[in-house]
Amino acid sequence: MKRIRFALCALAFSAMTFMSCDKNSPDINPPPKNIADYIAGNPDFSIMYSALTKSGLLSEVQNATNLTFLLPDNAAFQNAGLDQNSINALSPAQLADIIHYHEIDHVINSAQFPIGDTITTLLGLHVYSNIGDSGIYINGIRIKTTDVQATNGIVHLLTKALLPPDFSIYDLVASDADFTLLKAAIDKAGLTSMLQNGGAYTLFAPDNTAFNNAGYNTVTDINNEDPAVITKIVKDHILTTEFFLSDFKAGLSLKNLQGDNLIVSLVPPSINLEGSSQPNALVTAPDVLGYNGVIQELDRVVLP
Repeated sequence: MKRIRFALCALAFSAMTFMSCDKNSPDINPPPKNIADYIAGNPDFSIMYSALTKSGLLSEVQNATNLTFLLPDNAAFQNAGLDQNSINALSPAQLADIIHYHEIDHVINSAQFPIGDTITTLLGLHVYSNIGDSGIYINGIRIKTTDVQATNGIVHLLTKALLPPDFSIYDLVASDADFTLLKAAIDKAGLTSMLQNGGAYTLFAPDNTAFNNAGYNTVTDINNEDPAVITKIVKDHILTTEFFLSDFKAGLSLKNLQGDNLIVSLVPPSINLEGSSQPNALVTAPDVLGYNGVIQELDRVVLP
């Protein structure tokens, strides 16, 4: 009888202990929060929270529905060169542009991100989505955590903040003294307007030294060349889709604007024309973003 009584008491004590622990322990899977509350309640997002507050967009996020937020944490902001002091120095309008560049007006979960295509953000500028060996990439930046559910949408955490571009890829080339010969070649080929306006292009951009090594030392040399030769050279360096460093895969074949195939090498990242005996053109400065595409700077002109 004592053993039975002891067993019953032990069982009751265990039940009480379990109930007590269950009552005081946090939920293993807490219910979703509003995106604004999710950001406000986590110190890892303090930079974004201060940006939302200063820009006046906190209530907009609070009241949004079906929102996809590509969320940089504090480390991701710092990876993009922004800390709290940088945020404090920006105007509300500048912060609003950065925030809207991270937002999409409909829900996209990890299975719905397009492969090799663009997505329009609330800023009105697109971002480029692709799938790499390590997951989903946006403008070449990896998403480190996907599908954080919220009551008014979904959150994906970035490894680096997205900075909205201010210039076209042509304007970036035209403003850089290292690309005067490439600018002259683009102008002679009649592709200025194309690279200055719409699209989602990749421009593999040889610098002046690369053109010098290919026999073009001055703008006059470019202008005196047969237009068909210059046009082919320029078109061989353009893709009609965006191609980031994260997209490089050894042996990948890319059809360029000329209709030729560029063959990709991974280590080091480089390209060459299919069948060319020339050395590979190495990427020396990757992922320079314009609002209509991306520039990959090269150390050689890609030639047959």
